Amino acid sequence: MTAAAADLSRLVRNLRRNAERATKHGSGTADPEAVHDLRVATRRLGSALRLWRPVLEKETRAPVERSLRRLRRRFGEARDLEVQIEILTPKLPVLPPEVRATAAAWVGRLAASYRERLERALQALDSEETRWLLADLGQLPRHLVARLGTGRGLRSIVQHRIARDHERAVEALRIAIARPGAENAKLAHAARIRVKKWRYSLERAGAIFGTKPRDLEALRDLQEALGETHDRDVLLALLAGEDRSDFAPLGLEFARERVFAMARAAGVIRALRPFRPGSPPLREASGRRRSSPRSVTIRTGPPIRRASASARRRAAHSSS
Repeated sequence: MTAAAADLSRLVRNLRRNAERATKHGSGTADPEAVHDLRVATRRLGSALRLWRPVLEKETRAPVERSLRRLRRRFGEARDLEVQIEILTPKLPVLPPEVRATAAAWVGRLAASYRERLERALQALDSEETRWLLADLGQLPRHLVARLGTGRGLRSIVQHRIARDHERAVEALRIAIARPGAENAKLAHAARIRVKKWRYSLERAGAIFGTKPRDLEALRDLQEALGETHDRDVLLALLAGEDRSDFAPLGLEFARERVFAMARAAGVIRALRPFRPGSPPLREASGRRRSSPRSVTIRTGPPIRRASASARRRAAHSSS
């Protein structure tokens, strides 16, 4: 078995193991850590399937990707509520007494919503679709072995995926940094998703080739800081929906925490190679089709391609 297929087999086993952990406590009482680990397992397996899109047949890969996305989103709704409750609960004792009871009742409603969504997610995990998914995942490594053959072109496929994820993440980060106003919440969240995909691509490369990619630790720190930023944005939106002036102290606290989280993210971003002084500029967007993965030059680090002069002129014209 090739290193790529062995890595895919490990991810499949990990997903199955975490699905079993998430359901072993019975209906509505899943271990929160197991739920979190299950979501991470779906992301990692999904990142491997993205990596091997040029190799695996669409009829084999696409149904699995769709099922993984649905499973992740169902548990994601419950997990997001759980995180919000974990952040809110320690803050209740410091609120003024006249506000505390109202805020506690609000957290109680969030907890009830969390249990309901968790129950729905656990039912989905016990569905025919998910049972089929878990039973059928074993075919993926065999398909990958059959399609890769001797493994020629393996490194260029991986490098091409890393280059694309790298490029998109850096561009999303630059946009988020440049627009700190009201729209920054959506931009920072989009950047976080791009960073996560870049990080998982680097992890797959490290697992396949037995190396430790550069910037991996920094990307973990950046993802965590952007995650804390997103959590506060969600809580601020929830508070706005409650439309209660007596919750203003909570809003101020979350806004302050968001500033600190974004500042921490900015510090990590400045330390990343693409943002250091003298780093090459990004390739500008164009409508030209990307090259095939097998034609990508193999380099020691994720390459950043520059646009041709004609592509830069087209991009400048379209933005004017």
